Amino acid sequence: MSSILSTLSTMGNGLLAFEKSLEATQNNVSNSSTAGYARQAPNLQAMAFDPSTGTLGGVRSNGLISSRDEYAENAVRNQASAQGNFTQQASNLSAINSLFDITGNSGIPASLTRLMQNFSAWATSPGSSSARQAVIDSANQLSASFKQTASELNKVATGIGQSLKDTTSQINALAQKLAAINQARAGGGNADPSVDAELHSTLEELSSLTSVSVLYQPDGTVNVFAGGQTPLVMNDKAFAISVSDSIPAGSNASAPPGAAVFDANGTDVTSQISGGKLGGLLQVRNQVLPSLQGDSTQPGQLNQLAQSIADRVNGILTSGLSSSGPPPVPGVPLFTYDAANASQAAATFSVDQNVTANSLAAISTGTSGGSNGNALQLAGLSTSTDPADQIGGLSYLDFFAQMASTIGTSYSSAQANQTRSTQLLTQAQSMRSDISGVSLDHEAAQLIELQRGYQAVSKVVSVINDLAQSLLDMVK
Repeated sequence: MSSILSTLSTMGNGLLAFEKSLEATQNNVSNSSTAGYARQAPNLQAMAFDPSTGTLGGVRSNGLISSRDEYAENAVRNQASAQGNFTQQASNLSAINSLFDITGNSGIPASLTRLMQNFSAWATSPGSSSARQAVIDSANQLSASFKQTASELNKVATGIGQSLKDTTSQINALAQKLAAINQARAGGGNADPSVDAELHSTLEELSSLTSVSVLYQPDGTVNVFAGGQTPLVMNDKAFAISVSDSIPAGSNASAPPGAAVFDANGTDVTSQISGGKLGGLLQVRNQVLPSLQGDSTQPGQLNQLAQSIADRVNGILTSGLSSSGPPPVPGVPLFTYDAANASQAAATFSVDQNVTANSLAAISTGTSGGSNGNALQLAGLSTSTDPADQIGGLSYLDFFAQMASTIGTSYSSAQANQTRSTQLLTQAQSMRSDISGVSLDHEAAQLIELQRGYQAVSKVVSVINDLAQSLLDMVK
């Protein structure tokens, strides 16, 4: 009789094991599309088999085992960070790239080419009032092109500034969420698959915003650091980061500001942020835009071009005569700009209000002389090899082309990196899915096997029940 009871006990444990396995399969199927969920499997433990002592073996359930692989999770987070970075860079650089037409059919190069052409027409007819007015009209068009480009760059900078604030707010919100998850896991929710899924889904979302390092603690909580150094989450506490304008020390104090990220203690941690959307925003705001619109240490290439054109054209015009007299009438400058602020040259680039068609100085007082000497010299600016007519050995049009080419190359590189990082992220996610994802086909096959096993054990229990009943009837 004791043998029968032992067998019943063994079969009972088997039925419980099958029941837990069925529950795991049901959970897997129900959460197959839940973000961050990892497939659960029953932890079945074999029991000792020793008939001499009445232990008849069997199996019992000892909780669930998660299929999650932290190496795969870390690979996904790394690729999510890279993908977020390059996607943001590509988006911002696209807006900047559209402002610099390398073909010369629009914007600054088209206006500058038109001005040079009108200088040539004026040199052919130095006394023509219409030729002089055409020079002024094309100068106004060039002024408008510089101002528009500078204004659009400022809009991009303003948009990035707002995106930086929004992104840091999202990071802080996710850090708060992780702190709450830590509190739940430390309170006994470490083995809860739903809490575990929420944890890893949140970490992946956070990684797309900034690169993070995750340290797992013995109690199941996680400590999260931005850039591997700046604490965002420690146990059940979140540490907020912030972003604000930054003006590095330099001679150009009124230049457009950069952006700086500060930790919860107010320490500048900008250099530690390199990945995710936040890193992409900082890259464009602090590296690309200053090279164009200037900062406290540099005037910016767009301002450098505007200032060089204005200074050279004005220098030639003011060195000549608009009339040989008597008395001789000296020329007046064509352009004006804010000379006190190097980073505002393009934004303030204008045609001088005092210039008129009759005040343009076509007559040269130099050794070449002539009634159109000045006009000829202005017409030759586009092809001149004189260092005074160039910027770093490049003509004005070539300097703009080099600037546009640099932006275009950066944009193209960001696009290529975005495509590559997206592919790598997809591969990492696919690999993770192979390791810990839920396969409905596998779960369906598992369900059939468990049902059959459950039915088999139930049949054995039924047979033992019949035998026990027969024995009792015999005793009676």
